[in-house]
Formats: sequence, structure tokens, C-alpha cells
Amino acid sequence: MAKVRRQQQTTTCHSDAHAEPAAQTLEERLRALQVRNALLEAQIEAQGAAAEAWEAEWYRRSALTNAELIDTTVGQASREAYWGKRVQFKALVIAKALAPYLVPHIVTVHCARHGGRACAGCRRLEADAAAPVALVLTQEAAVVLVDGTAADARTFVARSAGIPASCRAWGYEAVSKANIQDLIISGHYNSIATTEDVDATRRVLYTGHDIKANALYAMRAVVAANPKTNETVYLCDWAEAERDDILDVAVTREMKTAAKFFQPARPNDPRSIAKRLGEIYDDFSDNVTGIFGRERLHLLIDLGYHSVLCWRWEGESTLHKGTTEILVLGDSGQGKSETMMRLRDHYGRGERIDCKSATYAGLVGGLEEMSGRRFMYWGRIPQNDRGLVILDEVKGMAPELIAQMTDVRSSQLAIVTRVGGARRTAARVRYFWLSNPRAKLRVCEYSNGVTAVLDLLGMPEDVRRIDAAIIVSSGEVDQAYIDAKVMSGAAQRTPHTHSAELCRALLALTWSRTGTVLPLDIKKHIVAQSSALAAQYSSQIPLLEPADVRMKIARLSISLAARLGSFTDDWSGVRVERAHVDMVISFLREMYNAENFAFDRWSASQHDGASGDEMQRKFSQLVASMDYPREFVRAIADVQWITRELLYAAISSDADRCREVVAELLRMQYLRKSKNNYTKMPAMIAALRALQDDGVPEAIKAPEHLPAEQTALGDDDDWTNI
Repeated sequence: MAKVRRQQQTTTCHSDAHAEPAAQTLEERLRALQVRNALLEAQIEAQGAAAEAWEAEWYRRSALTNAELIDTTVGQASREAYWGKRVQFKALVIAKALAPYLVPHIVTVHCARHGGRACAGCRRLEADAAAPVALVLTQEAAVVLVDGTAADARTFVARSAGIPASCRAWGYEAVSKANIQDLIISGHYNSIATTEDVDATRRVLYTGHDIKANALYAMRAVVAANPKTNETVYLCDWAEAERDDILDVAVTREMKTAAKFFQPARPNDPRSIAKRLGEIYDDFSDNVTGIFGRERLHLLIDLGYHSVLCWRWEGESTLHKGTTEILVLGDSGQGKSETMMRLRDHYGRGERIDCKSATYAGLVGGLEEMSGRRFMYWGRIPQNDRGLVILDEVKGMAPELIAQMTDVRSSQLAIVTRVGGARRTAARVRYFWLSNPRAKLRVCEYSNGVTAVLDLLGMPEDVRRIDAAIIVSSGEVDQAYIDAKVMSGAAQRTPHTHSAELCRALLALTWSRTGTVLPLDIKKHIVAQSSALAAQYSSQIPLLEPADVRMKIARLSISLAARLGSFTDDWSGVRVERAHVDMVISFLREMYNAENFAFDRWSASQHDGASGDEMQRKFSQLVASMDYPREFVRAIADVQWITRELLYAAISSDADRCREVVAELLRMQYLRKSKNNYTKMPAMIAALRALQDDGVPEAIKAPEHLPAEQTALGDDDDWTNI
């Protein structure tokens, strides 16, 4: 019994001993919860205070204020004198990373030794270890947090929180994060700038969001350097979409004065218009370009410059493309580039692009990897949306690249397709195409200069998009006349009255007008004149394709009217008179009938005057003269570029007979010979389709003008080019 009592007493003592500590633990837990709630309330309050102090802390730590903003440009801001300074500039966002960054903004530091002995030199434990630490994105911080590793970020947090670098008894948690967009910017291409500014591309880390690619912004940034690579980086905390300096332009007194200054005495009189244009280009030749005897070239460049963004017919709501495409083709040393670039400087608008090293990504856009990140990059053409580009040395551009640009030119949209969808942006651009002939020939070595146009651009559909073309050749202007003009003194030259200020004011007025409407009487006149013009020239080289010519005449007539200061009473758009249309028609005939262009002569020589039905019968007879006419049609019907070997094999005859048939197809303008193959012309394509629809004729005896004997083509036959 005594033993049992002792066990019961022991059990009771043990129970009492355990009961008292349990009560103490509950009380401690309640106190701990109260402390934690107090800390959370303090933390929330501190977070609010940190957020309110964010902007002030930026300027305080950087010792910079808005009063110290330095106005500069994208290219100039990277000079060493601006390091650490706060600058502002206009910039075009040409690329941005596919995804933004989220970097720590406010963090909470957790110390394992909180409440115990502090580490030597630790300032963190002297304060409240649970209070948030505001990480201000100073010059170095943004680059470290974006480009650095997790270890780099931890080192930066430790430095910001006052924790010794050797301490490992701490951690941190992000309470708030800042959004940073990684951007590539450049100078604003729509206006003239120094070469350094035009070619400058810089990286920007922007604190914020909603920055759009291919858009113009005013930016404020601190000029910094990447601590790892020493690459210049602009740390931007403020960006505002800039007003469009092309479309968002109010009509000023200077613009109205310029428009009235360029008007002829009688706006609807062709002779008065011709006289006023002569005065303008005499001034330009003597005082701006220094190129003499090239009045047509000056006028054509002016028509390209003064084209509007869009227009419509009266009574219709559809807006039509107003920007033009101008081709200037000719021999070296004839003033093509000099005239173009000096007028560019005079007008203060346009960007020159050297096509010898051009790529589709550089011209239109694409995805590019830079510093381990993928950027969506827009090329030079969409960067000049609503502006003007000068494509120089086009012969250095592969025909395949020109063909790739066909859709951009027609749709006025730049589209880049990537995994997950397509990105698109506007590319409403005025184009100038400048080049020597693609072949190593002078213009005079072409039988007809117009064939050099097709040779340069490659495909008829690319020629079709040219609104007007001119050919300049050696010897076209009398050298004695040029020498006399060069040697003439200032007293003999035309006074320089058409100043850059007047020309730029007129150009700003023209480019900003979007309300041009062509009335019905002008529409009827354009349609009638366009039909007559198209009937004179062959559409095999479709500079004047009947389906397009009225739109080309409308665009060029609007350009001429704008160049001569003809605007509506409310200044909303351009006013086109019948005389402007007649002047454009006359100007095109003058260029295309010129001896070095010979578009009229080449058109007249097509088909030897035979009708379409006659040519079809002639082609059918030629096909029927072959041993295997059906096989011939089947072999080449669906092939655009035909090699010599394929063509000879399709004809299936001896070498002499093959050469004779090919020569006949070339004379009929059914084939066009290029360097390594033959191209079917539209007439041959139509004739082959007709044979497929109506039936290929049976083989007949060869016509008298073709060799009678036909034998299989052997290995020993002569394969000499025709």
C-alpha cells in the first residue's frame, strides 16, 4: 500500500510540474502574437512612409534635381561629361525586351541573431530589424538588379541595409517590387540630326511600364555605366509620349505665308505653273544643289517630298495611300545622290539608308538577341513612319530582299512573325530609290532604258509600286552649259529667295494635312487622262499598269498642288486643279519618252503591232511545230524561272532547233533572259493558260522559218547560250 501511495504521489507531482509550464507557454504565445501584430502594424506604416519618400529619396541620394536637367540628344548624352548627370532628350524606342523585369523595391530584412548579440559593425541591429529597407534605384542599383545574379542582388541589399559583407546570418524578403523595362532607343529619324545622333542607339532601363515600341518619347534619365561591362546605360524614371511633330501640327502664320509665296500667278494655268516651277528650280540649281540642267530631276524629287499621308475621293469614305515611291536610275556622276542629299538638307527631313549592307531585319524588323536578352526590334523603315527614306545604292540590294519588302510597301504595315503571334506597326513612308543600273552597263548600252528598271527591281510587282521614275545618263546635259554655270559669278546667278525656312514651313504644312478630298470633276479628268496615258505604254513593265495609273496620277497631282501652295480655304487639305493633273501627265510623258528612257519606243515594239489574238495563234503554231507539244506545255507551265537545260529538254530537239525556238520566244517578248535562266513574261503565262484551257494542238510540220529536221538532243549537241 505504501508503495502504491508513493507512486500516486509521484504521478501527482509530475502532473503538477507539467501543468505550470503549460500555462506559462500559452501566456508567452499570447504575448508573442501581440508583439508580432505590433511589428506588422509598424511594418505597414513604414511601407507607406517608404513609398511616399521614394521619389524624394531618389533625388536626395543622387544629389540631382529637375533644376539640374541638361538638354541634350541620345547620341550626345553618352559623353563622359554627362556621366552621373541627369539629362533629358527626345528618343525613338526602336526595341524593347520581350518581357519586363520585377526587381526589389522595398524588402524586409530578417536577422537570425535579433535579440541576441549584434555582429560587430552591423547598423541593422541597432534599429528595428523587422522594419522595411527602401532600395532606391541609384545609378548602379538598377543595372545590378537587372543584369546581376542573385548573389549580386544580396550584396546590394546588404550594403543598402548596413549589414557587413561577411555576415551570413540574415535573409530578406521582397515586400514591394519595381517594374523595369529594358529598351533600346535612337535619335529621332524624322528630322535632320548629326550623323552621331542618327546612328546612335543606347540602352535604357526605364522604371515603369506601358512604353510602346516605335514611338517617340521625351525622357529624363541619369547617365550611368554597367559596373561589369562599363557599357553606357541611361537610367530613366520619367518618360512622356511626345507630340507627333508631323501630324499634330497646327497651321501657323509662317505656313500660310510659305504656301502663298510658292503659288503661281494663275494657279489653274499650265503656263503659269511651268513658269513658277522654273523659278524654283533655277534657284535650287544655283544656290542649293549646284546641279545644272536637271530640272526634271529636281521636280520629281519635289513631288516625292510633297506627297501627303492620305486622301479620298469626294463622296467616298475610304482613305487612299498618299505617300509616293520615286525611282531615280542612272549613270554615276550625274547628280542623283548630290541633288537628293542637298535637297534633303534643305528640307530638313528624311533618312538615307545605304542598301549595300541592308538586311530585312535592319529595314523592317525582327527579333534580336543582345546581352543574353531577346528584343523585338523595328527596322529603319517603320522607324520613319509618316516620314521619308532614301534607299541609296539599290543595286547592292538583292532582288530577293526587294521582293520581301513588297508587302510592307503595299500594306504600309511592318509585320514580324514570332512564336506566339505577330507584332505589327505602321510604316507609312515616302520612298526614294536611287541606283546605278544593276548590270555593269551604262544607260546608253541598254537598247531601251526602261528595261534597266525591271532589271534593277527584279519583279514586275515591285516595278508596279513605283509612282514615277526618271533615268539620268551621261552626256544628257551639255558639258559646255555646265561649265558656264559653274564659272558664272554670283551676280549672274538666280537670287536665293526660296529659303530653307520657307520650304520647311510648306513641307510641315503638307505632311500634317490629312483632309485632302478630290472632287468628282477632278476624278473624271484623272480617269480620262489616265486611260489615255496607259494605252500608250506596255504593261509588261508595269510603270503605268492600267489598273493603278489613276491612283498614281492622283497622288502625283496632289503632290504638285501641295508643292505650289494650293490648299483648301480651311487649310485642312490640298486643293487640286485640272492644270495640276495636266502638268503631271505631261511631265510623265516627257520623262518616259526621253531618249535614254525610251518607254514609248519599247512599248511600240512589243508584239510587232500584232493583236493579242494574233500573238496567241503565233504561239500555238510554234508549240505545234514541236515533236512533243503537250509535254512542252506541261514542263514549263508551272515554272517561273526556266533554266536553259530545262527549256531545251522541253523543246526536245537538236541544239540548232532549240536555239531557233528560244530566239522566236524572245522576239515575241514571251521570254526574258537573265544571267542564268529565262523568265516567263505575263503574255507567255496567259498563252500557256489558254492552251491548257482550250487544249494543246497536235504536233504539225515545222513552219518554214524553223529547221525541218528534228532529232533527239544528244550529249554532243552545242549548248551555247542564245
